[in-house]
Amino acid sequence: MTWPDEDAARQVQMSLLPPSTLSLGSWEVAGRLVPMGECECLFDYYPLGHGCCALSIAWFGGTAMTAASLMRDVHSLQRIHCNGSWATLESMKRLNEHGLRALGKQEITMFYAEFDSKHRVLYYCSGGYGIPPLLRRRDDLPRWLIKGGGSSMLHSVQNVNFTEVQVSLGAGDSLLLYSHGLARALDPCGMGFEVERLDAICQRCAGAASSEVVAAIFEGVQSFRDHALLDSIEDLPGMIEMMQSPGRLRDVVPSRTEAWSLRKRCARRDDVALVFLGQPSVQE
Repeated sequence: MTWPDEDAARQVQMSLLPPSTLSLGSWEVAGRLVPMGECECLFDYYPLGHGCCALSIAWFGGTAMTAASLMRDVHSLQRIHCNGSWATLESMKRLNEHGLRALGKQEITMFYAEFDSKHRVLYYCSGGYGIPPLLRRRDDLPRWLIKGGGSSMLHSVQNVNFTEVQVSLGAGDSLLLYSHGLARALDPCGMGFEVERLDAICQRCAGAASSEVVAAIFEGVQSFRDHALLDSIEDLPGMIEMMQSPGRLRDVVPSRTEAWSLRKRCARRDDVALVFLGQPSVQE
């Protein structure tokens, strides 16, 4: 099924998002999606019982109308087959197999994880999702989780290369899942995404509610875009000095090259989506 126009497709996409923040003891999960023109991304999180939850983010190929239909169908299948009854790896395989039977071969990539808040363990698989989630340790440097690992979803049943990985989260740690749109917004030149831009915001928001961290990240992204899209970047007081600084102010300030590139490419605006898992009660 396809939808009659992009507005209808967007309504379907937005209707599938979680309605509110999810609490798991001292942990919280929050997310947000801002439509930017391309209906291509969807995230989800939901409780699995016994202090556990599922988190996912996925990219869908095709037109907005066909992507919305796939989002709706995959969302339903995920809730059925990724319900905590099986290990994360088995859940991904079941979703892939049943999705192929119901929908045929499709262009979808996905990152799927289950978090056990009582034991503070994250189990995750990547179905070809190209943007690695960011794990921020409270007392250490941030690091990426797997990037582009595994086979794409709904592509094949045979030779499926899904690998389950587990990682323990300590008090004050956090996890950030995000879309291509956020990465492109903060790296318009495609020269290598700088993790410091996101980590600086997360560090400043340590101990805040997950929804507040999400809002701060979106504010930082918008600020970065606004600065880059100005006709003359020299009009901003002190901007040149900040751009030349190697410090972490670059999380909200584009360089001259990035500003020019973003202005040139501003016609393409991808969905910006993210999911944040954190522990608001733990201060740094």
